[in-house]
Amino acid sequence: MKSSNKTLSTVNDSDSIASIYDKVNINSYIDTEEFIYYIDASKDCKLYRVSKHDEKKELVVDFKVENAVIVENNIFYTIKHENQIMLIKCNLEGKDTYIVYKDLSYIDAYCIYNEVIYYCENHNFRSYIKSMKLSNKNSSVLYESTGCISNLHYFKDNIYYKRKDHPYEDVEILKKFNIYDKKKDYVVGTFYNDVYFYNNYIIYKDKNFSSAIIKDLETEKKVYETKQCNNILGVFNNYVLFTYEGFTDIEAKYVEDMLYMLNIETLNIKKLTDCNVSKAQMIDNYIYYKVKDKDSGIYRQDINGENKKIINDSSSSGIKVLNKLFFMMK
Repeated sequence: MKSSNKTLSTVNDSDSIASIYDKVNINSYIDTEEFIYYIDASKDCKLYRVSKHDEKKELVVDFKVENAVIVENNIFYTIKHENQIMLIKCNLEGKDTYIVYKDLSYIDAYCIYNEVIYYCENHNFRSYIKSMKLSNKNSSVLYESTGCISNLHYFKDNIYYKRKDHPYEDVEILKKFNIYDKKKDYVVGTFYNDVYFYNNYIIYKDKNFSSAIIKDLETEKKVYETKQCNNILGVFNNYVLFTYEGFTDIEAKYVEDMLYMLNIETLNIKKLTDCNVSKAQMIDNYIYYKVKDKDSGIYRQDINGENKKIINDSSSSGIKVLNKLFFMMK
């Protein structure tokens, strides 16, 4: 994005930048140079943006947005309409809108690389992964498979995807195929819940061994594995937020799901809370989280455990709606 002559808020402007982040809190977001775009669950999951110049909030997409990414100054987002999942493209202001594809198999069954969109459609429980150049909209089938496919990711001529053999079963596997060798696919791993990507790394919790695993996509080797992980709550840049049991520092009280942070690059681990955490995410150096079985509040602190604040409490309006978005986080 082109920068204006206004002065941007920085991390050093702690009060100002924290106020901007507090508007986003635990909602799904995309951080750009001048704005933070986020799906506001308290506003029917519509897409908004907040300015880093003056904290002004603007409506960008006036529909219930299921998923959104920003690629080269364009927003791609999915909505559900008449039992179809539509993929739509617009500019950063939400204008110049057009429909890229009308019937995706899942809300995240697409990825974009080098002006090519890779997406999956499903017919009669058979999935077709296709590629389409955004410039001419001509598509071609790259891969065909049974089962339900979602969560496409491009990495060095390979398409990674999640496949479920049956829509009502929880058993999922992570597979990949090379776009130039379409007849062969390979199993990367089996997992619980979600799979996350960061640069050349993949992060997931293995289903067979109940271990949290970080694997290098280039070498296909594990670089880190631990059983000391109950749930992976999200990956934000080079940090993994996860929960595990432990004892509080002062009272030595046992807590089942304390919040921890793992640095993917250094493999250093840091404990962030002494309470049970059910949902969490990171914006810059601030951690936003929800305490399990306590209240409807959203809590904020920095990674050093300072600047603590309750963003929402149980009396705040819109919390019941906000809780719905927790299940959308990845």
